[in-house]
Amino acid sequence: MQIIHFTIDNDPTIRFGCLAGDTVHDASDLIELDPSRPCGGLNERFNMDGEIFQHLQERTDSLVRRDPNSIRLCAPVPRPGKVFCIGLNYHDHAEESGMDLPEVPLVFSKFSGCVIGPEE
Repeated sequence: MQIIHFTIDNDPTIRFGCLAGDTVHDASDLIELDPSRPCGGLNERFNMDGEIFQHLQERTDSLVRRDPNSIRLCAPVPRPGKVFCIGLNYHDHAEESGMDLPEVPLVFSKFSGCVIGPEE
């Protein structure tokens, strides 16, 4: 089972669910999508010991099923508050860039709009 965020056809609302095999289960009703919070309650969605994940596992068969061809996968973390990056964080990356490994990690940030979904 993969936790996913997606939109349906022409509706821009980001929905929450899971992909099990070739089936998309819409679990949006299990969570409160709070637009005032930067990630809309994201911590609760990815807490594998939490109530939402437990309900997701127990109720998969009763969730609304969506046609995989009618959805568009979104970024794994929709609307992140911050994006921190580590540059040249492994030897192969430095080598393919033609650069020496830094003595200390190169930390930088990006705008949250840089996070996109597959095929975007």
